[in-house]
Amino acid sequence: MSERYYYAVARTAELENKLLSRSKLDQLTDAPDAPSALRALSGTIYAEQADTLAKPEDFESMLVEQSRRTLSYIGEVSPERALAELYLIVYDIFNLKILLRCEKLGEDPARLLSPLGIHEPPALRNAFEDGDFSRYPPVIGEAVTAVHRALSARASVSVIDLTLDRAQYAAQSEYAKQCKNQFVETYVRVSIDLANLRDFLRTRTGGKGAFYAVFIEGGTLPVDFFDDCYESADVLSKKLGFTQYAPLSKSVGEGDMTALERDCDDFLTAYVREGKKIPFGPEPLMGFVSAKLTEIAQLRIIFVGKLNGMSPQVIRQRLRQLF
Repeated sequence: MSERYYYAVARTAELENKLLSRSKLDQLTDAPDAPSALRALSGTIYAEQADTLAKPEDFESMLVEQSRRTLSYIGEVSPERALAELYLIVYDIFNLKILLRCEKLGEDPARLLSPLGIHEPPALRNAFEDGDFSRYPPVIGEAVTAVHRALSARASVSVIDLTLDRAQYAAQSEYAKQCKNQFVETYVRVSIDLANLRDFLRTRTGGKGAFYAVFIEGGTLPVDFFDDCYESADVLSKKLGFTQYAPLSKSVGEGDMTALERDCDDFLTAYVREGKKIPFGPEPLMGFVSAKLTEIAQLRIIFVGKLNGMSPQVIRQRLRQLF
């Protein structure tokens, strides 16, 4: 199977050379304001979009375009379309959440929809309105039906996020299986574990029932792993010390959600970085996608920070590890 990736990996290696360096991110972080940070992107792959922005506040359009190019590229070069869909489904799920909320509230979703996804917003809206999700894994249509049923029974709108988050990871698990690669499948299982760890900290004070309601199946940590951790996050912190998630013990024990979000992202980056040791296969492509999407997230943190008057020190505390 690895031979099918020779061309894709060779092309991707060229693109990796265009990723922003730590010194460039430091320059952006230390810039006195958002306009200065935008100008600092001159000479980078972002310059084309940066030069056309009417004002720094429009930075998101630049980041969306870079995300679109990255995900389109992976869909183009990967021998397994499912590898691209594993990343793209996140945006379809986001859009479905918007469509369901706006349907409930009687609002127009057009301006809220992401242009990214397996299918563009017009096609997704048509599928949503027709109830035809045959171009997705069955779990997606089942989730939308379940949400409609729950909302009709006067359930809280929180059912939208709960149901579709589970559907997203179930769909990603299906796409990972289609790739027929253990590294890809483990990536999804680790992502599920990290989501459950974050949700545990958010719901812990609500007790077992609150966490069980949001727990996502398919990871490596079963739901009963958390059963003796509700009274104190320190208990979970110590238990994690005996698992692969030991690097998260400190932020879990401190109950620091901002630090945990950062540490979870860094953990996933470290996992994908290990795939670089495999010369040919989906692993190097995943490495590039993860590196690029992390870079885009870094820029979002920097520009949001600049626009809100955050100091470079505060911004640095929120930045993730580079690939």
